[in-house]
Amino acid sequence: MNENYQRLSLLSLAALAFCLAEPLGGNGFIAAFCAGLTLGNTNRELCPRLYEYGETEGQFFILVTFVIFGGLMVFPVLTQMQGRVILYAALSLTAARLLSVSLSLIGMKLRWDTQLFLGWFGPRGVASILYVLLVLDRKAIQGQELMFAIVVSTVLISIFAHGLTAFPVAKWYAKRVEKDKSLSTAEHLTVSAMPVRLPYRSRYRPAAASYHSAE
Repeated sequence: MNENYQRLSLLSLAALAFCLAEPLGGNGFIAAFCAGLTLGNTNRELCPRLYEYGETEGQFFILVTFVIFGGLMVFPVLTQMQGRVILYAALSLTAARLLSVSLSLIGMKLRWDTQLFLGWFGPRGVASILYVLLVLDRKAIQGQELMFAIVVSTVLISIFAHGLTAFPVAKWYAKRVEKDKSLSTAEHLTVSAMPVRLPYRSRYRPAAASYHSAE
């Protein structure tokens, strides 16, 4: 296959893993995730295609997801955006997310402004949309309408809040990092690539060598 069809085959493999897991009672999203991990560890020549896909086609599908989100999910929830729903959404985007990201970064010894930046622009709303759809698929769960309203309100507020603050906050953080040029800080340390843990054989040794040297 040429490079264009290799990128398309990755999407096909993800869909295949999802479709095979669901009839067996498994989670299609976890299956697609594990399929990607396995492929990346057993065929390193395809890793550059994975990165290119994530930067181009992947971003396109994310935008399509938000278009569908705005067209089908937002309007039914507008009438349910009460004060408590908005308050919960605001706490989820600030206190809950900042605290969870800070706890996950304790071992890296990052500066407070770096943790604040990563916490504010942390996990994206695409995952939240998928998770709420999984919850709604469980009919035995009570309060589905309230859960749906909370998640949609949180994602909607996140789109505006993070979109409007992306440029000024990124510019502010860049200035702070530029002032501290010490290579001893965690922000400037070189991070080595994770080693391959599965048996790996390459038919194209030159391509693999160039890829590892680029890392």
